[in-house]
Amino acid sequence: MKNQYSIRFLLLAALAAAFSLVLVFTVLYSANAQRSHMEEFSHKYVDGLAKSYFDGLNTMMVTGTIGNRDVLRDKVKAPEDVLDVRVIRSDQLNQMFGKGTKAEQRREPEDRKALAGQRVERYSTNEDGRVYTLINCYCAGGLPGCELPGLPSGTGRRCFGGNSWWTILW
Repeated sequence: MKNQYSIRFLLLAALAAAFSLVLVFTVLYSANAQRSHMEEFSHKYVDGLAKSYFDGLNTMMVTGTIGNRDVLRDKVKAPEDVLDVRVIRSDQLNQMFGKGTKAEQRREPEDRKALAGQRVERYSTNEDGRVYTLINCYCAGGLPGCELPGLPSGTGRRCFGGNSWWTILW
């Protein structure tokens, strides 16, 4: 027995296939655009947090309340999408002002790159989703308005501890 389909059925099947194909491509494009938008948003969000955090630390240095910097760190880490915030102190800064807090003593391979002046950005995945990590170098010495008090003159453009480790879940 030979199955013959009507022209109406074949036409509707072709239209359904074309519609399904357009729908699949639209969903894939939308997902990719949403991912790109979220990445861009997380970059701006983390960069703004880093600048605000270091502005707060600078204010604390000027006012003499830098000993309470863990309060600021806890406040910045309060949102559930911020997984970690820490300052990476260079060896020069540790020699001049001491080791700092326990969180500031931890070092990872990416931290060395940041201490060398590189901006490190990476994506990873954990059980909760994608994680964006930013390690940014804030340099002191050799830059107008960016000198740390007590640093020897002629230190050049080196990173002295203005490095931050930002991990944000999105």
